[in-house]
Amino acid sequence: MCGQSGDVISPKDVVTVHRFPSGKTIPNPSPFVLKVETYLRMAKVPYEIDTKKPTGPTGKSPWISLNGQNVGDSHLIIEFLKKKFGKNLNGSYTQEQIGVSTAVRIMLEEHFYWGVVLWRFHYGNDETLTKVMNLPPVWIVRLIVGRKVLKSAQGQGLGRHSKEDLLSITSSNLRAVSHILGDKKFILGEEPCENDAAIFGQLSQLIWGLPGSPYEKLIEDELPNIKQYCLRMKDTYWSDWDQCLDKKK
Repeated sequence: MCGQSGDVISPKDVVTVHRFPSGKTIPNPSPFVLKVETYLRMAKVPYEIDTKKPTGPTGKSPWISLNGQNVGDSHLIIEFLKKKFGKNLNGSYTQEQIGVSTAVRIMLEEHFYWGVVLWRFHYGNDETLTKVMNLPPVWIVRLIVGRKVLKSAQGQGLGRHSKEDLLSITSSNLRAVSHILGDKKFILGEEPCENDAAIFGQLSQLIWGLPGSPYEKLIEDELPNIKQYCLRMKDTYWSDWDQCLDKKK
């Protein structure tokens, strides 16, 4: 599943995930790419990777191709795959429980996510980028990507706050997730649900994709159950994790 790039002509019913290259410490520095790939692994849907055309018609990554159909947006991708392959990953969980996991997913994707990208491209030091990704000179990345991220975050709202207030707000998100997770193996209980793919996609960035960040320290010092959760998801669905990393120096 890992390491394939270039133009991919996939067999019937094999999903092609179009995305940016892997990271050095995490299979993908995009939580939305990791979300889609983790879902495919949870659902046991075969897939291949294309890094030559990482952005789709809307200019975002990831997007997928399947049997001549193209779908963008990680949420719409999963909805499409559920219908196509008839997958139900929610087991016997009630609608109320699924609602809780959906609320956690949306909080992380629509709110906390901005704390991650702002730290990575705007507030963090150069090691935050160079340890995780093979990049052009960092000053170019900060000039182009950093400005774009800050502008988008200002439009969303969180980017209008000071760094201290941003960290306070987004750290409260992490504490809420930790309280909901408790001592459960997965977000809702002993078995994973569909939303665990997205939740892992976001939280895994803090363990393997944001070195030296205050979020990493918060998890180590105060919220160890989040790290244990990420390790559990990694062990369950990413046995080839190391093979999926970018090995280039």
